[in-house]
Amino acid sequence: MSHWAQIDENNIVISVLVGDNNHDDEGYQWLVDNIGGRWIKTSINTYAGIHLQGKQPLRKNYAGIGYSYNEDIDAFVPPKPQDNPSFIINPETGLWKPPIDIPDTINQYIWDEKSISWILVRQPFPSWQLVNQKWTPPISYPNDNKSYTWNEETMSWVQIEPLLEQEGEPE
Repeated sequence: MSHWAQIDENNIVISVLVGDNNHDDEGYQWLVDNIGGRWIKTSINTYAGIHLQGKQPLRKNYAGIGYSYNEDIDAFVPPKPQDNPSFIINPETGLWKPPIDIPDTINQYIWDEKSISWILVRQPFPSWQLVNQKWTPPISYPNDNKSYTWNEETMSWVQIEPLLEQEGEPE
């Protein structure tokens, strides 16, 4: 089976259909004759410029409704992330990326759109994971209105004992 993306006058994908492989044109002519419009072949096995079965990638990404077809790089490109207006298209993958490459892959960084820069994120404890740009412990903080501190050695929350008031009157 072959997959075809129909694009509008602005190169936006408005539908994706499966064609027939029993003909030389793999269903393209049938789509044009019976539905009309402009159709461009896409591969369900292509993502980020790589064919998942090791074959030649086709148009960098499988077309999705709302994607745009970029003729300059012959790629289907997903919609630009609304939270990241500074992002640019990576011509090798057809995906959006920050305008500045990440400094290294050893440390953990998050993208800061306000400053258009990468921010080094310090991990509070080795067991904690970065989830949605927030450090998250492996065990949720207890919800019992008591104070706790994290113990990395035991991988648990340890209650902090409240200070006992001194007997007698304050000086």
